[in-house]
Formats: sequence, structure tokens, C-alpha cells
Amino acid sequence: MAHPDGLPCYGRVPEMHSRGDVIPAGDIFLRVGRHTGPNRGFGVRHIWAEHERELSERGYTTVDDVARFVRDIIQPGAPIYCEFSNP
Repeated sequence: MAHPDGLPCYGRVPEMHSRGDVIPAGDIFLRVGRHTGPNRGFGVRHIWAEHERELSERGYTTVDDVARFVRDIIQPGAPIYCEFSNP
């Protein structure tokens, strides 16, 4: 999904160390994605399906506004939480 300001990506995640693993730095991209059920999915479609009401209340009134929402919340210094499942 293109960045609303025409930038090549939405931001950059720094290298992180967690539980002995090294997660490399990388650019943040927003995919169209898919929503497969409650708390299951990724990307624009999942964000809109799970949070349409809250986003609309904040002025992001269509699915096309999800990219703007993501742009607005990704800020330098914002905390990052990893929720990856361990095998």
C-alpha cells in the first residue's frame, strides 16, 4: 500500500535483541493484507475489519484512510512490541 506522502516506506524498525535472538533492522511496509477472523490477519483489510469504528471516530472514515492512520501512528521513538509466537 503506497505511503500517503509518496515516501518509499512508512518508517524503519531498529535492530532488536529479544530472548537471545537478533531481529534485524528493516523498513516498514503496509500490505493490503487480509482479515481471516477476530484477531487474525494482517494489513489494511485486517486493520479496517477490526478497528473501523475506532478509526471512524478519529476521522479515518474509509478503508482508504487506513494508510493515513498508519502513517500518523508510526513516529520516531515509538515503542515496539513483538508478539511473535515461539515454535
